Amino acid sequence: MEVKPKDGIYTYVFTFEQSTEFTDVQFKELRALLQMRVPGLVYYQSPLEELLRITELPSNTAVATHFKQSCILKTREQPSLLEFITKRAGYIRSCGMYVLTELLDKIRLTDFGGGIEKYVKEHQIQLPEVSFYTARRFGKKEPYTPYRLDLMLIDDKRVSIGGLPFKVAEEEMLKQFPRSEKAQGRIWVYKDIITEVSREWTYPEKEDSIYMVVFQPLFRNKNALHFLDEGKPYWKGIDTTPQRLMAAMLNLAQVEDGQVILEPFAHMGTSAIEATKFNCKKIYYNDRFEPIGAKDNLVFLTADISIQSAIIEQMRKIQDDDRLFREIRDVAKSSLTWPPEKDMPEKMAVETLMERHPCLKERANRLFFYMVRRYFIEEAIIKQPEISVLPSLLENLDGRFNRLEEYAENMRIGEVQENRGLKDEGFFPKSQDKCEMLGADILEEGIPLGSDSVDVIITDPPYGFGSFEDPEKVVRVYIKFFDEAFRVLKPGGRIVMCVLDKIRTGKDIPEALKTEGVIRVINERATVSGISFIQGSFWPLGADPLAISYWKAKHKLNRGILSFKIHKTRGGK
Repeated sequence: MEVKPKDGIYTYVFTFEQSTEFTDVQFKELRALLQMRVPGLVYYQSPLEELLRITELPSNTAVATHFKQSCILKTREQPSLLEFITKRAGYIRSCGMYVLTELLDKIRLTDFGGGIEKYVKEHQIQLPEVSFYTARRFGKKEPYTPYRLDLMLIDDKRVSIGGLPFKVAEEEMLKQFPRSEKAQGRIWVYKDIITEVSREWTYPEKEDSIYMVVFQPLFRNKNALHFLDEGKPYWKGIDTTPQRLMAAMLNLAQVEDGQVILEPFAHMGTSAIEATKFNCKKIYYNDRFEPIGAKDNLVFLTADISIQSAIIEQMRKIQDDDRLFREIRDVAKSSLTWPPEKDMPEKMAVETLMERHPCLKERANRLFFYMVRRYFIEEAIIKQPEISVLPSLLENLDGRFNRLEEYAENMRIGEVQENRGLKDEGFFPKSQDKCEMLGADILEEGIPLGSDSVDVIITDPPYGFGSFEDPEKVVRVYIKFFDEAFRVLKPGGRIVMCVLDKIRTGKDIPEALKTEGVIRVINERATVSGISFIQGSFWPLGADPLAISYWKAKHKLNRGILSFKIHKTRGGK
């Protein structure tokens, strides 16, 4: 579809997986991707009314109005920008062309429909499919997202439009735009709220007006890996890093093809797996405990679809092999010990178990083992009533196999497909053969890479929050990590990392491991290493708008996301 800009300026709509109630990283991610597309980009926010009146705009400028779960943006960049953003997206869910906005309590149905009709005629859309975002039409039918976009759903039982009950108003609109199998374009209508925030790095403070937003979606992120999320075979434990968050962090790092990426605390391999969608020169990932687990996840999830399907089928057959099934089940259960007053078990490393049980040397058997072990851990954590182990275990495994099969199928159909003007972007690993697991203990060994060898470090390090982590030791790990990170990063290299921001369980964690404490450690170690920062001294309210984001978990803890570039003399410390 050829889009005709007004005065050479395009107005776009972006919708996000999460609202500002949980995180603001989606706005920082969008800004970072725009800066990649337009070097030297000037980005600023504007009240909606002022944004819509803009008729002149410099070529290197983007103006945005932030809603709670979406964004309206004006720029001179052409619509190819949308495809570039969607292919890389973490929390950016869909994007397209702006049609109109109206305050919910001031909508006049004739004007609302007339505005859509005017857009349709100007862009020559034949038989457009107009859809209101309601639970009835969208909320329960989106298999690719772990979250329903509840905030943007229109309550079709309580909302009125133009003085009419929603369902009556919808029927009137559909008379004007009847649905047809021959429709060539889509028009989506959702509701959202404009929030007021007094300064950077704060949670939203005030809810303003509720708007109905209308846009023509052109691209949608249907990354099968994001849907799978924590359904990966190898599981590290509770409070793992969401796949979408790691994708957004890679975008904050503005990763480019040909770069070298390092993940020093790989856990489940999440960031390395996500990074394979880029044409990286090298992806190093590292973990001290069970590095083979992260590697197994990466090798399996980035394999050819036929290989994935064959491995899943092989794992299903283990359930029919009574001897092998019982051996793996018994090994998984006996490898866990539960110290008193601890909420997570101690695990015997799978590398040790492989020496004692040769069956675990085969990858399919190990993947099966990981899922069985996870079942026993989760069963104990949620303290289920005493039940027969075998039937519930088999049912649990069957559900996990179904998710893996769905992942493989989504990979199969995830090639860019166009349906009534909407293109879905999938996950296509490109650099899986360029990944290397280091397996180093950073505190004892450092990072086993040469100086000035890494472009980007992206990580979610330990917080000292887990049952068996000594917080004081974790502080020493941070000090060693930053010393080593500043050594291996190239001049102009970037670090994007999670930090512990708040804890909602009452557990005592040293201030040095929370956001402000980690920032102090960063500045102290930078001084020791002769490092300075692109934006001056690193601080949340400094000059860099991408410096810090917030991310709130549903339980236990909140994270901060730090992002900073360094100045250094090549060959320095």
